[in-house]
Amino acid sequence: MILRKFEIDSDFEAMKDWVTDEKTHAMWCANLIKYPLSKEHLAETLKEVSNRFGDVPYVAITDDDKVAGFFCYSFNNETKEGMLKFVVVDPEARGKGVARDMLGLAIEQGFENPEAIGLQLNVFPENLRAKKCYEKAGFIERNLTPNAFTYKDESWGRCNMVFTREIINPWKEISLDDYENHMSLDSVKQLQTLNSMMKLQLSDYDASTAMILGVAGGNGLEHIDKNKYKKVYGVDINEDYLQMVSERYSSQDKLGEILECIPADLTKNVEFLPTAELVIADLLIEYIGYEAFTKAVEHIKPEVVSCIIQINTDTENWVSDSPYLHAFDGLDAVHHQMEENALRAAMESNGYTEIKKVTEALPNGKALVRVDFQR
Repeated sequence: MILRKFEIDSDFEAMKDWVTDEKTHAMWCANLIKYPLSKEHLAETLKEVSNRFGDVPYVAITDDDKVAGFFCYSFNNETKEGMLKFVVVDPEARGKGVARDMLGLAIEQGFENPEAIGLQLNVFPENLRAKKCYEKAGFIERNLTPNAFTYKDESWGRCNMVFTREIINPWKEISLDDYENHMSLDSVKQLQTLNSMMKLQLSDYDASTAMILGVAGGNGLEHIDKNKYKKVYGVDINEDYLQMVSERYSSQDKLGEILECIPADLTKNVEFLPTAELVIADLLIEYIGYEAFTKAVEHIKPEVVSCIIQINTDTENWVSDSPYLHAFDGLDAVHHQMEENALRAAMESNGYTEIKKVTEALPNGKALVRVDFQR
């Protein structure tokens, strides 16, 4: 199957009988195109949506050169989302994967625009067949407006569905060797400094359960007192990191069943995370932001939160120079500049009060600042 631009003079005949009854017509186009469908009415509507929204009509052509589907596409420069309208396929092609293939090509074409972050469409939830088709293609319901459209004596809702570009978090692509080798250089000294700081984070509070957000390769876990902690959760987005944590610390002569590794993207769903009395987040908030961090904290419900953030005197070169520098090139896309006051305000809005602050100097004018909060 291929997509090409719709030519009304040559393509209308192929599609004119795809929607013949009045109710199906209303479900297809919300009566934005007059019923019954005519060449003149369709041309008039296509001209209007082109002028208002920049819509371009397309047809799907099967491998045997038949017109089997139709839709319009536009792109919103403000929201950075594409929009599909008037999606319809030949009824004779239903059940043969035509709609799925056409939507797949539409999605692929929409994301050829590097600025596009999503592709959306609207469907009446009463149109069960269409909604199920969109769900199979990967669209998810974003919001539902009840009673958005009236057809005779019926009231229909409007379901907005979106297909979002999957962006690979750069932390999934940084090898643990590059990360730890960079962090342990004498010119960086973050690994060594974080290790000594975590030792105190783990010992300073009367907690029997702890969750370490952004555990990476497990630096500092050797300081866990097995007589004190009943459970320690190591959370990270990179499953290769967690595998190494398990290899390093999960044997019975080390942490055994006390340690549980949990893969998680903390910028997304955190509802599956268990509760813990102590949360440790070292050099994590920089990469998920204050809002995502406080949402995670709100769900985990710790009594104490101990954070370590990096304070930079050079905001442009926030990663220290090293032979491994280019391994971190992608982090610019997810990095958030840290400020103590902003962190304090975010935690206070979540019901936490600052109880401790410790600063450790690093090379290159940087510093690690530990800030602890209690509920």
